[in-house]
Amino acid sequence: MLSRLATSHSRRADSAETSGEVGGWTVVIADGHAVLPNGMKHLPDKGQGVQQCTALVSVACPRSLISIGDNAFGGCTSLTSIALPTGLTRIGDFAFGKCSLTCIGFPAHLAFIGNGAFFRCRALTSVTLPAGLTSIGARAFYGCSSLTAVKLPAGIASIGVAAFYRSSLPRVIVPTTAEIADDAFPSSVTTPSSVARPQRCAGTRR
Repeated sequence: MLSRLATSHSRRADSAETSGEVGGWTVVIADGHAVLPNGMKHLPDKGQGVQQCTALVSVACPRSLISIGDNAFGGCTSLTSIALPTGLTRIGDFAFGKCSLTCIGFPAHLAFIGNGAFFRCRALTSVTLPAGLTSIGARAFYGCSSLTAVKLPAGIASIGVAAFYRSSLPRVIVPTTAEIADDAFPSSVTTPSSVARPQRCAGTRR
């Protein structure tokens, strides 16, 4: 796993490059950028993933990737950018907890965002969620204090407890299809109402 770079890695003298094993795959981080290998379908959960790798700044995912495991990038506090593939369907619990993502493009087929998936991503400012999304887990965007705009898909079925609590959303439109849990939004937000339209993020890999 890549969080233990100090004890398990290889490093070139002529570049800031490290490598390690992630779920049986070799992943190289060069100058803060990681490219996940072609053929990888699932980024493993905590203990086999890339969590707490503070050297990680950006990630390119292969088109084969369909799910990101629980806590996979949790605690990667320098991570500001990731290009998600179009075939991704699931983002696990606390997958990006406490990362420094400023914007993220969600692929159209994403159906599930887990509990705490973007917990305390305090640099995240705007979110447009895809049409295929049906479930947002509890505390998925909790503590995203810079988040001021969100667009929810028309077919969203459930929004978990405190999903957007302690964000800075001023107002939000919630589709009538959605079951809204307690404290899903900041106490200052009345739902349904109008919403500031997010800027489009170009982070999704095509």
